[in-house]
Amino acid sequence: MRSPIVRKLGCLAAALPLFAGSWASVAPPHDPLTAVYEHLPQGDLRLYMWGVGFVGDRRTCLVLFHGGGWTAGDPGQFGPMCKELASRKLACISAEYTLGRSRLVLAEAKAVVNWVRAHAAALGIAPDRVAVGGGSVGGYLAASTAVIPDNDPESSMPNALILLNPVLGLYNGGPPEILAKHLTRPLPPTLIVHGTADSVVPVSVVQSFVAEARAAGSTRIELILYPNRKHGFWNGTADTNPDFPAVSHQISDFLNSMH
Repeated sequence: MRSPIVRKLGCLAAALPLFAGSWASVAPPHDPLTAVYEHLPQGDLRLYMWGVGFVGDRRTCLVLFHGGGWTAGDPGQFGPMCKELASRKLACISAEYTLGRSRLVLAEAKAVVNWVRAHAAALGIAPDRVAVGGGSVGGYLAASTAVIPDNDPESSMPNALILLNPVLGLYNGGPPEILAKHLTRPLPPTLIVHGTADSVVPVSVVQSFVAEARAAGSTRIELILYPNRKHGFWNGTADTNPDFPAVSHQISDFLNSMH
């Protein structure tokens, strides 16, 4: 089932004529614009985008991958966060990927980065300020775009990483790549937000990853620890979760420092 954040009302199509036929536009403006970034036999993979379409702008963009243990979840998880970041003049994109533990998701994550850069002008995005982030296994996917090489290793290299309680090792039968073993080059500027009471990803795992990234030459990697917080503690909205405003503020501050 597609995320309920998609409500196709078609009011913005004229603003983006280049993508007529491949974009579904929605209203009001704080709701997402959607686009297909990859066609698969089992269905299209879509992006849900806030703060885009301002042709002539060069906004910093954050692409986010949801969590769900490889078998669940949808892009709606990051709807509140994307709306919040868009209100701060950032572009934010929540990406759909194939569920079911296949390592093909690694290629899908890279495809998202390439698609966003290829359409940056129409989206009003600066192609040299495309950050990639995610929560839980989505954090693994985000990090994979920076550390796992492909045929054109620079094409999908993000300009920054935003990792929220990221799964940084093998988990639930997902992709077999151990990210730490691929740390052969410096990471782009990286922000990691983690709870010290996370039982899914112990904080020691994240601290070890940070140490290995620094040993590989990463010069800007920030780890913000929230005491006694569990996995996914930042989820929700500003109205339902007192940690949400703090985390969204830290993300926007970090991204704005890319200018």
